[in-house]
Amino acid sequence: MVFLVFFIDFNYSFLAFYIKQTIYIVIYRKIILFFIDQMKILFFRLLRLFTSTPLDISYFGVFTEDDHQSYSIIYNYLTHPMIIAEISFKLGHRANATDYTWTDINGIVTIENDTLSKSEVDYYTGAEFVLGFNYPPEIRPIESQSTLEDTTIYSIAITPTDMETAACDMVITLTSSNTALISDDNISYSCASGVYYLSLTPTTNQFGTTTITMVVLDTGYLTASTSFALTVVSVNDTPVFEPIENQITPEDTAIQSIAVTVTDIETAS
Repeated sequence: MVFLVFFIDFNYSFLAFYIKQTIYIVIYRKIILFFIDQMKILFFRLLRLFTSTPLDISYFGVFTEDDHQSYSIIYNYLTHPMIIAEISFKLGHRANATDYTWTDINGIVTIENDTLSKSEVDYYTGAEFVLGFNYPPEIRPIESQSTLEDTTIYSIAITPTDMETAACDMVITLTSSNTALISDDNISYSCASGVYYLSLTPTTNQFGTTTITMVVLDTGYLTASTSFALTVVSVNDTPVFEPIENQITPEDTAIQSIAVTVTDIETAS
């Protein structure tokens, strides 16, 4: 005997229970009463589906009457706002409220149908379930930065956050749009107490603008990114004399044509 029961969550995604009843009752009257009770449950579940406020099934339970019953679960997550990466969507289960550990039930995600399913769930698998999914990380916008030519800028503070992954445990990628001004190799960072501190060193005697992009990756393989502009301001460099060797000339003899080389970044010699 198989019953189909629907639940609908607050986002109008639905959960279907295919309850397969294995009946070992031999008294005819008890079989009829059992069937009627199950049909009542089915009726009220379907009535709730079409007539009442949708249910929040982030947590739900299935309580069988004995250990001979099994059922299958199918959850359609198409309109669920928090399920972004289907590879990280899971269904956790536990035996009852006295069990403080949730275990992944290893459900099957069917991307084509936007469903998470698990078949042949029984009394021993667990009666309580919770929908689990990886929240994406977040990064607040960063203000534009500036530094002088040939001057490293230190300790630009960035604080990414994530529900599951500690900030300092995330994988960080930093890139520059103008590598002639600031190369990727000249970008470094450290992390302490959940805050990343960036240091950027401009290429010698270069000035201009570049965009620095930071991408964070959490343990569930979801990413967040932010970008900010960095301006390197030109400065007037001091002229430089090339070294001049010591010179020798005889007494009363003029020395001529001592070559002197002067260089300047901004002014032609």
